[in-house]
Amino acid sequence: MSDLSGEPAAPGQITPPLPRGFFHSSLHFLFVHAMARPLLVDEESHVNRSTNNRSVSHECQSKCSNGTTGSPRSSQYLARRSQVLWTVVFASVALFIKRLQQDSPALINPPYCAWRFVGNHDAWNVAFPDMRSLYHVMQIQMSKGDEFKLVAESFPYARYCSYQTYDLRTLMSHQSLRDVDIVPDANGPNCYANLTAAQEGLRQGGYTLYMTARGDQNYTNELRALPDSIESGQFDLFFRIYVEEALQGPPQAPWGHLPPYGKDLAFEWGWAPPPRLYAKRAHLKDGEWREVPFCQYRRRKGFKLLAYLSEIWPAPPPPFAGHPAVAPNKANNVFLPKYTDRQGKFASKDANYVASVAEPRHVRNGSEAMLWARVTGTLPRVPGSLYTPPYVANATDYDVRYVSLSAVHRTIPFRNHATVADTQITEHYQKRLPPGGEWDRKFTIWVVPPQVESAYPRQVMDENPVIMKWGASLFGGGIVEYTGLLYRQVMARSQVVGLEQGALSASGVVNIVPEACQSGQVGPHGEGADAAMKAGDPLEMEQFCCSTEAPMECFLPEYVRYRMGPYYPQVEYFTGGPEDAALTRLEH
Repeated sequence: MSDLSGEPAAPGQITPPLPRGFFHSSLHFLFVHAMARPLLVDEESHVNRSTNNRSVSHECQSKCSNGTTGSPRSSQYLARRSQVLWTVVFASVALFIKRLQQDSPALINPPYCAWRFVGNHDAWNVAFPDMRSLYHVMQIQMSKGDEFKLVAESFPYARYCSYQTYDLRTLMSHQSLRDVDIVPDANGPNCYANLTAAQEGLRQGGYTLYMTARGDQNYTNELRALPDSIESGQFDLFFRIYVEEALQGPPQAPWGHLPPYGKDLAFEWGWAPPPRLYAKRAHLKDGEWREVPFCQYRRRKGFKLLAYLSEIWPAPPPPFAGHPAVAPNKANNVFLPKYTDRQGKFASKDANYVASVAEPRHVRNGSEAMLWARVTGTLPRVPGSLYTPPYVANATDYDVRYVSLSAVHRTIPFRNHATVADTQITEHYQKRLPPGGEWDRKFTIWVVPPQVESAYPRQVMDENPVIMKWGASLFGGGIVEYTGLLYRQVMARSQVVGLEQGALSASGVVNIVPEACQSGQVGPHGEGADAAMKAGDPLEMEQFCCSTEAPMECFLPEYVRYRMGPYYPQVEYFTGGPEDAALTRLEH
């Protein structure tokens, strides 16, 4: 590594979070500049005083003792006050630089330490993060010939995990490596992929992951870091973990890792030690791997200002804006975002979703916006856990690895306000079953105004639903102005075992419009495609709705509902107050 002066660090030496020479020299310059400025003022005032000394001396004899301005002593006072003010200003700038060092050294010359940022619903709430997800992020500068590797003692004990590298210019992914595809080291199995090990309850093994410029150095578990157009540059590495219930101790296994900084934070890494980062810098020419220390200070809080600005900025137009089928608050306006709408926001290759647009500003009950949403559907089969059936490792035993519904805010930075996960839905209905009863996997979720505490209308309570709240505005507590619902799925069965016949199940959002046309599909440019889209018959459209160039009609609610069948999340919007026996359904 090297500091900002370009001087390489000595072999085995880890460059500190901000080069001492940089900070100390900056502080020294600021202090000297602050002291020098009032000295110039003193020189100017000295000339004035020497020329006018006789004229002011008589006046001073009668006024200086009373502190009247205009005297040599008052000039010195102004000069000293200026000196103090400039010292405070530049000292503040110096402290800001030091705070910048603590909060985001990745912006200066990454990585001085590993895993600087952690993002989730509470910290760095951007790009619609699921509340069960945790993103560990670091920004890395890769020079020509550099290589990096992560050494992990253990796979996480979680529902899902993956690594993904991103281009900082486009925010698009270079490559991803999913839990099921990571080859373990010799110290144990990968229970995401090894069904026998999972059934026997074996402890998770570790793994080593490499990052190279093109991902072509034939390492086991290798990720591409840079695009073809550059040989040196920066990239972001995301380590995504979808955790089980937080703060309940190591799930499933008694040997879950409890880090020295407290078990209350252990779930952030899926009850496993954080992967250690090593760098092999080409300019050092010795071919040695040097460990980059784990960040002692991790930036967990986003900027509160962004939350306030998100309620001031207007929302960007949603996909297919103006089309009547996806109008805000319209019943069953659930659509599939096009591939171009999903790209460029640190999107995950494994997560897919359908969305519904809502705007409470169009619905008022007196002076307040009172918007309610009723979401119904059939929950796809999901795994129990790593060690309980259906096992995560047996992808043919379930439909989707993870499912959730989130209430989101559609303005920048695209915040998530609430999430209901599949386990919450399952527990809600199973604990209400009579002895020996079996749940049919049908669910009802009511999304209610945040200002309504618990006195819900009888229409809501009679259904014994799962309750979720819209996002609350920071200005008054009502519903945020531009809201919506995201129905998210992570890793459908077809993404694991392939798109062969039988794996292309209706339950998978990823299968609505496959990225590549399958057997029996003509493709969007085939003969008759335009006529089929115009006619709007989903059965006729199916052979043309594939590839990233699929027509717009393939992403609209009618076709999405046809493809998902009973797994389509039906949405109805209502208005009314909590005191009403029945709410009014919006027909739009």
